[in-house]
This record gives sequence, C-alpha cells and structure tokens, in this order.
Amino acid sequence: MTRIIAHRGFSGLYPENTMLAFRKAVELPIDGIELDVHLSLDGEVVVAHDENLRRVAGVDRAIADMTVQELQQVVIRGGDAGLTDRGVPTLRQYFELVQSLPIFTNIELKTGFVRYAGIEEKVMALVDAFDLRDRVLFSSFNHRSLTHLHTIAPDMDCACLVMCHLERAGAYARERGFRWVNPHFSFISDETVAEMNAEGIGAQVWTVNDADVMRDLCRRDIYAIITNHPDMALAVRREVQGV
Repeated sequence: MTRIIAHRGFSGLYPENTMLAFRKAVELPIDGIELDVHLSLDGEVVVAHDENLRRVAGVDRAIADMTVQELQQVVIRGGDAGLTDRGVPTLRQYFELVQSLPIFTNIELKTGFVRYAGIEEKVMALVDAFDLRDRVLFSSFNHRSLTHLHTIAPDMDCACLVMCHLERAGAYARERGFRWVNPHFSFISDETVAEMNAEGIGAQVWTVNDADVMRDLCRRDIYAIITNHPDMALAVRREVQGV
C-alpha cells in the first residue's frame, strides 16, 4: 500500500507548515505529515520551509534572526482556501497535536543553507520527550546532517532527499544507512524503482499534486507519495489500490 504524506500539512488548501494545516491534515485518514525545521534566534526548533519569511508572510527577516515570541506573532498566508494562520509553530506544538495520533512524521532538517549548530540534538531531544522514535523519520538535502543524526541516534530512520537523477540511488542510501530515498517525482523511472527495490530501499516521492502522476506511482506501489493535496491522493489510492 502506498502511504499518503501531507506535505507541510494540508498545504494545498491551508497555509503551509501552520497548525491550521496540520489540524486539517489529521482530519483525513493520512499516513503521515512532512514538515521542515529551523532554529530560532533563541534556539527553539520551529517549523517553516524557507530560511526567510518573505514568501509566506511578507516579512523580510530570517528565522535565525527572530525569537520564538516574534515568530509566534507572524501571520502566515497561503493555500487555495485563502485563509491565514498566526504564528510559526514550534516543533513542540506540533508534537502536542500528533502525539496520540496513529501517524508518522517526516521531519526535514533544513540545514542546506544555514548550518544550525546543534539542531539534530535539539530535535532528537524533543522526539524523545514525546516518546516518538518509532513514529518519526528524518530527511534532508544535506546528507551530512543525516549522517550526524545517526551518530546521535543510530536507530532513527532517515531518507536522503535528492533533486537529480542519482545513479544507483538505492545503493547510495543503503551504504549510508538510510532507509529511503526521497526523489522529486520527475526522477522516478522503472529502472530507478527496480534498483531501489533490489537494494531494499523505499521511495517517498515529492511533491505530487497531479492525479495522473499519483495513479502511476500507486500502480508502481511506490512506498509513499508526498503531496499538498492529501484528499486527492487518498481518493486515487482507493481507486488504484482499493485501500
């Protein structure tokens, strides 16, 4: 069965990476949520995609230069529903929402441009505080960040994010102790899927918002689809896989 992961929450309709988007996502029978984390100026783990709030809030400031108190006052906009939500959430707030729910969380470590010192340790401390090791996996374009996380918590599942035709992607992931490769959907081919399957590596494909692409991925029995439109993906999965 292909898992359905809500990308930045239910971001197709609601402002991405907000508590509103997360609350709306968990109203659906999804399998997981994908979100992104940074560190605030005062060292808190916060949930946002970009390093700067210009795109989602019209605030031309870096997250790393703002305190949690300042971030909680920002109004985030986005999504087809035309709604807003106040506050960049903390990872703690998100965990409080999902701790008792039967879903997993893909935490993307946003360490590609800003090297947040100690972010891996801080995130793992929160994972352990909420006893969520068995329901969290990590991804990043910065594969060194994932390797460092494995030195802290060797048992944690990791997925290497890629935005290219990575040769022998399955072998690359397996040799580094990663369980998944998270590729853009445009880089999925029969050859790539076969190689990853042979290496025992799953594919969590992003960001899939087209029903025909979803159908193709479900027919291939891809491990997971990451989408802004989890409602659409759930309907396609029922159509193709009957679940």
